[in-house]
Amino acid sequence: MSSSVSHTRRLPAAGFCVVTAMGLFVLPRRAPDLPPPYRAWGYPALPAIYIALTALVAAALLVSDATRARVLTGLALVLIGVPVYFIWRRPRVGARQPQETMAAG
Repeated sequence: MSSSVSHTRRLPAAGFCVVTAMGLFVLPRRAPDLPPPYRAWGYPALPAIYIALTALVAAALLVSDATRARVLTGLALVLIGVPVYFIWRRPRVGARQPQETMAAG
């Protein structure tokens, strides 16, 4: 893999990793009554440190003149996918809607 391709993918990959790690904090707040489906070693300190360090690496990639153009290209490619995602999620005409599950009682 060439260096330019590697730099193009670093910022979007770091962004996805940060969003995934942030889920460790969001899920318990959104659904406090559910038992946690995971155990994170060192929670909450270690995931918070990971998020901060990954954000610093992403900022360093954006600040560096040597990597800025390639990193912004990768970020632009990811952002182009956002409207595609929302278009893909739209209900289609004539598509069957999923059946609601019956409440257990």
